Amino acid sequence: MPDDNVPKYYAVPNPDTGDMTYWERTKDGQYVAWPRKPRAAWYGPPMPSRKEQAQHEDIGAFGRHWWETIRKPWMDTVIAAIEADPVAAHARFAAFSTRCFVCGKTLTDDDSKVWGVGPVCQTGLPAPLLEATAREIGRLHAQSLT
Repeated sequence: MPDDNVPKYYAVPNPDTGDMTYWERTKDGQYVAWPRKPRAAWYGPPMPSRKEQAQHEDIGAFGRHWWETIRKPWMDTVIAAIEADPVAAHARFAAFSTRCFVCGKTLTDDDSKVWGVGPVCQTGLPAPLLEATAREIGRLHAQSLT
């Protein structure tokens, strides 16, 4: 079970393209593309087309092979990037999004954008987490200006 004091949302570069990808850590510790609703972006290697899948006698075996040899290693790389520095990955999420990482509502004031979390949601978060996030966002903003 994940620690409630660990950030829930992250942004890490796509290992293939370098584009930013956004992730949510679920209650059971899984990472899913964010936002989940109405439809999350599909990140990662493109899935084989139905036509390509239909060319194989055992579509199930083909799908499992694709998952094990292409998709799973890609996801393992993403998860390793998040877990190597979750504070920085969370700070990137906050810096590159305009939504509160707790509730998902749009952030409207500059202070909330610096923290990555709105004023109501800030009350439930430990100060060290907010401080670390704000420092990392500041560093990332500074890097983007150079």
